[in-house]
Amino acid sequence: MNQKSSQLKYYTRQLKKRTTKFKRGALFFGICFLCGCLFYFWSGRSAVLIAEQEQAKGTVSGLAEQKVLTDLKEKLNWSIKGWAILVEGESILVLASETEAKEVLASLQTYYFPHDKAQLKVEKSEFEEEIEIVPLRSLGEQVVTQAEALQIITQGKEKKGEHLVKKGESLWTIAREHDLTVAELREMNSALKGTYLQPGDVLKLKKSEPLLTVVSTARITVEEKVPYKIVYENDGTLWRGQEEVKEAGKNGLREVTYRVTMCNELEMERQIMAKKTLRTAKPQIVRKGAKIMVASRGSGGSSALSWPLRGPITCPYGKKRGSTIHTGIDVDGNTGDAVLAAGKGKVIFAGWKGSYGKCIDIDHGQGLVTRYAHLNQINVSVGQNVSRGNIIGEVGSTGRSTGSHLHFEVRVNGRYTNPSRYLN
Repeated sequence: MNQKSSQLKYYTRQLKKRTTKFKRGALFFGICFLCGCLFYFWSGRSAVLIAEQEQAKGTVSGLAEQKVLTDLKEKLNWSIKGWAILVEGESILVLASETEAKEVLASLQTYYFPHDKAQLKVEKSEFEEEIEIVPLRSLGEQVVTQAEALQIITQGKEKKGEHLVKKGESLWTIAREHDLTVAELREMNSALKGTYLQPGDVLKLKKSEPLLTVVSTARITVEEKVPYKIVYENDGTLWRGQEEVKEAGKNGLREVTYRVTMCNELEMERQIMAKKTLRTAKPQIVRKGAKIMVASRGSGGSSALSWPLRGPITCPYGKKRGSTIHTGIDVDGNTGDAVLAAGKGKVIFAGWKGSYGKCIDIDHGQGLVTRYAHLNQINVSVGQNVSRGNIIGEVGSTGRSTGSHLHFEVRVNGRYTNPSRYLN
């Protein structure tokens, strides 16, 4: 019994010892685990903090570098006074910025083409001269705007010259040779009097030439009018020389695409690339008179027109008198001879008419009008109806005339025609 009791106490003590050791081990393990966790979290946070600190340092460093570059750029820009366009190494003008200089050169590519840029497509554009855009630290010339720059480049500088007049030359031929108008040539030579030039005379010439030569090729699409054609139909109910529109014509419309090559304002080449009909032209139908008027020298008969005066023809229709063409026929007569109406009609003019002197116009209908000029006396008034053979006036020599005679004209639709076609 005592032995069993002793054994029980022994095992109890051993169990207590082991329990105590286990508790100590568990506590130690727990402490170690806790310390490990604390160390892990502390080291991770430190790494994050270190990374954040490094990132902050990098950001600060980047901002500092950016600020330095910005300050440097501002200082450099501040020191640049303008941007010059150089042509063959020589400055022609100065603009405020490099961008403006580039835009001016770009706008020259289409400057000489039509202003409707919506239908314009530049295929190729180049300058014949060598061009540079350079910054200037100091200004020796005034800074100009883009509009002023375009004007300076395109109008260019005035170029002076002289022309030695040769035999047979005139102001017109000299102006044409130098691509000028006569008015421009006179303005350049204010001392010039009249139009007569002597061989050996020296004329002053002034001409502006662009500072740049731009050769551009572009496609241009435009709408063009297609003129209608006129078709004539002979009509025996109208007098010869008369015309009446039977059907009005109407112009057509087409769209044409051209390839155009320009050297500054001079068109060098134009090719048709495409055509499209937008509206077909409608021809105009015109009735053309085929009826012939028959007249006689006598005062009787049934002809449409009769001779207004008996006598020889001293000047026929169409004869050239200096720089003018005779628009009627002159019938010789004595002052006071009776002048007869050539046909039935209505007086539409009776009075003085400049070089015609005393004059009468009679409307015979259908566009036919006869005129009787240089009269000594007028016996009818405007609005009066007359019949063929009625006395309407007397032969005279008024107006621009060299002697007594009758100037007789026939007009059809306002146009002069040969009276002999109506008088046999």
